[in-house]
Amino acid sequence: MGGDILANCYLIGVSNSSNDGNSGIKHSSLAATRQEIYRLSDFIFSANPNDTQYFLGKGVDKPKKVKDDYGSLKPCIFGSDAHSMNNVCIFPNDKFTWIKADPTFEGLKQILIETKRAERIEKTKKIFKDKTNVLSIYNKTKKGIDAKIKENEDLLRNYKINIDASLILNNSFRDRFLRYILQNKLGSFHSKEGGQIQLNNLIDGKDFNEFRDVELFLNQIIEYLFEDKRDKQNNELRFIDEQVKDIEEFYEYIFSLDYINFHYQLKLGDKEIEQLSPGERRALLLIFYLLLDENDIPLILDQPEDNLDNYSVANVLVPFIRRAKQKRQIILVTHNPNLAIVADAEQIIWVNIDKENKNKFEFISGSIENREINKQIVNVLEGTMPAFNKRKQKYYE
Repeated sequence: MGGDILANCYLIGVSNSSNDGNSGIKHSSLAATRQEIYRLSDFIFSANPNDTQYFLGKGVDKPKKVKDDYGSLKPCIFGSDAHSMNNVCIFPNDKFTWIKADPTFEGLKQILIETKRAERIEKTKKIFKDKTNVLSIYNKTKKGIDAKIKENEDLLRNYKINIDASLILNNSFRDRFLRYILQNKLGSFHSKEGGQIQLNNLIDGKDFNEFRDVELFLNQIIEYLFEDKRDKQNNELRFIDEQVKDIEEFYEYIFSLDYINFHYQLKLGDKEIEQLSPGERRALLLIFYLLLDENDIPLILDQPEDNLDNYSVANVLVPFIRRAKQKRQIILVTHNPNLAIVADAEQIIWVNIDKENKNKFEFISGSIENREINKQIVNVLEGTMPAFNKRKQKYYE
């Protein structure tokens, strides 16, 4: 028989009995033969708990050692070992292997996939460690920013800036996960709405910055595929191969952790920057820049008050601009009296363009106390003195 006619059509099991099994090959000259037999096998016939633990890499040798010596981690199974029809399905000492799959050859192959799951958990630990190593770089930067925020806490008392550096679940994870699931089949994730509810239950409360939560999440996914967790189903056993379109690809996806992303976000209180209004976003970014920038060169700001109410200008922008101008020159283009007057500008430049007279350009400059400058401030920023006085008369102290 040639070619691949039997490819994927057989599994090799090796007895580990010390009497008539592979471990009974004791002579040192046959050690290589014994090892090669293990390497050729897909699974081990043994009911010994120590064998089960050992060949899964949970015994005296670690997973890497077992794989190096024997090619892969291997499941241990036990059956009736019937030598007559009278003994079929009779299990000595009530020892048997429960395989959660259809009673088919494909179902039997599930034992190999489950063993690979243990290997994948080990690989997942390494992937997660790599992610946390990268996150530590973000956190190092965050630590410096937090120190700057601490230095300016007198200004930030009512303006809570913070940086979130963490690992979070990708927004597309739910949809992609459920695309692997045959939701017309019975199981925990049955039906579109029911599947989303169950998946949300698994996700809720998990901290994806902690590997113990990530590992719990992965094990619960598999548990939910083997046992029906819906109400009134009493954890009914289900077959994963009936619920998942491509088991290998599905396992590859969930154990890859590709859906756990780095999250480095500037926030205002509990709001992420995308949730802020254009004005709030602009002010937050400007204040963040003023906090961090160590330069003492002049800084030009063009109408930073845009899309902000006067309260925010006076109570948010002005204090930071006053602080920043202690170490650098700030040049502002503004129509807001709070920025020009309350921020206590050392010099005001009034500019006018006469569009009816060939765009004739004129300007004057001076301090706020300069009478001509003071007059133009009132006209341009307050809308003339009568308008200013009228507003003042309407307000209570």
